[in-house]
Amino acid sequence: MKLYQFSRNQWTAIAAIAAVTALVGWAINGVAPAYFPVGNIVFLTLAAVAAAGAMTMLTSQRLWRELDERNRELQISEERHRLLLEQASDAILVYEAQTGVIVEANRVACEVLGWKEKEVIGQRHTVLHSASERDTMRRSFEAHVKRGGIVENEIQMKHRNGEVIPMHARSSLVTTGARRYVQSILRDLRPRLKAEEALRVSESRLREIFERTPVAIVEGDFTPVGRWLQELRTAGVTDLDLYLKANPGMLAEQYVNVRVTGANPAALRLSRVPDLVTYAQRRQTSITPEVLKTFQAELDAIWHGRSELVCDLPHGPAGGNTGPSVMHWSVAKIDDCLDLRRVVVVYSDLSDLRATEARLREVEDRWELAVKALNVGIYEKNFITGDGYVSDRWKQILGFAPDELVGGAGEWQARIHPDDHDRVIAQLQAHLRGESEYYRAEYRLLCKDGQYKWVEARGRALLY
Repeated sequence: MKLYQFSRNQWTAIAAIAAVTALVGWAINGVAPAYFPVGNIVFLTLAAVAAAGAMTMLTSQRLWRELDERNRELQISEERHRLLLEQASDAILVYEAQTGVIVEANRVACEVLGWKEKEVIGQRHTVLHSASERDTMRRSFEAHVKRGGIVENEIQMKHRNGEVIPMHARSSLVTTGARRYVQSILRDLRPRLKAEEALRVSESRLREIFERTPVAIVEGDFTPVGRWLQELRTAGVTDLDLYLKANPGMLAEQYVNVRVTGANPAALRLSRVPDLVTYAQRRQTSITPEVLKTFQAELDAIWHGRSELVCDLPHGPAGGNTGPSVMHWSVAKIDDCLDLRRVVVVYSDLSDLRATEARLREVEDRWELAVKALNVGIYEKNFITGDGYVSDRWKQILGFAPDELVGGAGEWQARIHPDDHDRVIAQLQAHLRGESEYYRAEYRLLCKDGQYKWVEARGRALLY
């Protein structure tokens, strides 16, 4: 059993109460001794002492309980504060406002700045800055303490090994009772600055590719068009093609809402314009049925959530009359949604290709006429890939129809007479080694009817 122990002050208070009570009793006894004898005075004094002691004890116990409760609350608060400091992902430093002495430093702060907690505690805040900046940081600290509030800025902190660390600081003045502190939350900016530098390098490389690539590249902002399409969906439109047929003027109206944000030199050359402004103006004034047909295909891609579109065009960028081209329209997706702020359109000029194809067709037609006029069979073989070709006339000489002998190059060697085979192959190999300018051989080939027919072969190896 725990006995209550009165303090010296409490004993003094009880004695004072007893003395006052006794004096009052003696005063009453002096006035009316018959009614208030000495025994009553003693009893009253003892009762007063007991009551005062009981009240003092109860009051003290209540105060003790309150004190214990406050101590527990304080311990919980301090534990929460400690956990907050230790688990924070940012560096946290607490300074005494009057002196600038560091009174708290969490784990991250110690790791970032290269100090141990017991070493940095008690140091002035200026020790965390280079010598050339200490006066400036001291004045800034004092101004903050005087002004109060919250201050955010980017500062240079110094690692214990001398390395300068760029950091973002958010400092606030905190008052606790009669004491004031400055709490600074510091974030290491090196990862962000490194990422920004990598982004600048990447953008520089992409810009270099954009400027120097030989194909035409145009960038456009389709955001207004995307909003319009969304409004159509909200209004209940389910078939965009039917809507545009019923409202033919909407294509041209929406076409001019696309804002051109970039065009590389190849696009400007292909469109025969000097700069981006002229290109954008040219686009607004070159609205032809072919241009609107292409734009409708782009709208259809956006409507159905497609991020790519490839199609042949009878025109170049901005509807320029530059001959045929192939268009590759693409847009990035963010969170599975089209990012219409930056649509990239690549145009490849097909004029030279189409002209080359036309010349090739003309040459092939002439070659075919020459072969028919000579009435000879043609056999070709690619000795690198193994592919081959035999003409219809070659098949006809051996008694086959054009749709027969699908074996191609293998048919020729398989049909050489066994007595001629080695000699014919040797002559061919000698020509391939460059020992003769032309290949010429006479040998027998197996016909469809099982008979052998004498033929003369002439040819020349071509290098590509």
